[in-house]
Amino acid sequence: MRWDNHNVIKKLHSASPKQSMCMVTPLKKLLNDLYQPSSVAENYVAKAHDFSESLLKTTTENVIMHGDLHHDNVIYDEVAQSWKIIDPAGVIGDPIYEYTSFMINPIDKIWKGDNALSIIENRAQKFSKIADIDPYRLRKWTFVKAVLCLIWTEGTQNQDRLELVKLFNRFV
Repeated sequence: MRWDNHNVIKKLHSASPKQSMCMVTPLKKLLNDLYQPSSVAENYVAKAHDFSESLLKTTTENVIMHGDLHHDNVIYDEVAQSWKIIDPAGVIGDPIYEYTSFMINPIDKIWKGDNALSIIENRAQKFSKIADIDPYRLRKWTFVKAVLCLIWTEGTQNQDRLELVKLFNRFV
């Protein structure tokens, strides 16, 4: 059974922010990690910081999001005969941010392939078309998410995330 990711995402984004505010983190708060001291290369952090500020200023809609929605967080429920989203992070913000985890996952398979840039471009174009979103805005949010993932895994064996940031740096 093929998963219709856009319709599942639209349903998730239709949740009322007023009802869910205690369970979600504002996207702007997640972005605070870009301002914390880190060993991540300054040029990447500065670029992610600049992108996030401009994206936040131009966000026209804030929605409830999963926050880490990707391939491993969607399962098919045989009993209910429907797709289920698991392991929500609970974020409110620009709905385009929701697609970033799909853009970068699975992390190790994206950056290792010879055709990594074409995979990423293909995903950006598909999401732009089915969700009617700006592909360049998606690219910028994805770069920001990649830098955040690198920051969040500092002190671990995170070479895959560094390579991902380098790849997305070429993408924007």
